[in-house]
Amino acid sequence: MERDPQQINEILRALRKNLPPEVCVSAKIRLPMDDDTLVKERIPGLLESGISFLTIHGRTIKENKTTVKGAHIDRMKLAVETAHMLDPTFPVIANGGMENFNDIQQILQATGASAAMSSEALLETPDLFQEKSMSYDRSPDERFRRQLSFAKGYLDTCTIVGPPLPGVNGYQRGGSFNTVRTHLFKFLHRYINNDHKDLRDRLAANGASTMRTLEEARSLVEELESRYQNLSPDQWAELKSSSPQSSWYRRHRQPGRSVHVRNNLIHGKPSTESEAMSPEKRKQQIRERLEKIKIQKSKRSNQRSKQFI
Repeated sequence: MERDPQQINEILRALRKNLPPEVCVSAKIRLPMDDDTLVKERIPGLLESGISFLTIHGRTIKENKTTVKGAHIDRMKLAVETAHMLDPTFPVIANGGMENFNDIQQILQATGASAAMSSEALLETPDLFQEKSMSYDRSPDERFRRQLSFAKGYLDTCTIVGPPLPGVNGYQRGGSFNTVRTHLFKFLHRYINNDHKDLRDRLAANGASTMRTLEEARSLVEELESRYQNLSPDQWAELKSSSPQSSWYRRHRQPGRSVHVRNNLIHGKPSTESEAMSPEKRKQQIRERLEKIKIQKSKRSNQRSKQFI
């Protein structure tokens, strides 16, 4: 998308044109580097392609993995506003910066998005979209029991339906069990990556005595459970796993770095012009930009029509 957005739009148009109407075509993008590209090019081009809905990841392509920063709530809101100026009913889905259930509600309200999408946090907290997933009032022991229940429940499901057939994920080593391995890593990340690294090594694909079966995985979960028996509240408080920074979601996040960026920071540089602009003035500016785009499109359309006369 960053290298050739026009080609992406052409692919989406071809899909929409050639697929049956009942087949949905959608797109998911990261934020471009600046607001002008988002408002003048990215959103209008994607809507013109005929997609059914659009998901906006609230970070740029450079804000990834070890360099991850907070999700740009204001820029996601700008994307939603821009899309709705072109089509008031067009669904835009917000993605990024949702660590818990309250985050989801706040982002939906702040951006005006039609829905929310999660990836990282959901892998660790499968019930993220339910209010009961909130964990602020849970003790470290209660949080451990909860994560353990995810792992046990997942293995129960695998026992019934099995992991994916060997080879379907293209793994050269470890086969389909790698799917099971990756889920367990995320459920139990706090504990095997901080307190009991020997179990992490046992679960790892390239460990010295790595596992290959569901029975071995269940044995590891039971071993982990046994190591946390009868700990006092003071002992729990001393464990690295009890720190808010120990979760899978925050594994790349530096201490003190916020989950959300609720202003117009791009790579740490404030957009002073945008910060000084009132919401009404900013909306008016967007309207003027979109009106210019519509006029330009109309002119191009008229020129094409004349060529066929």
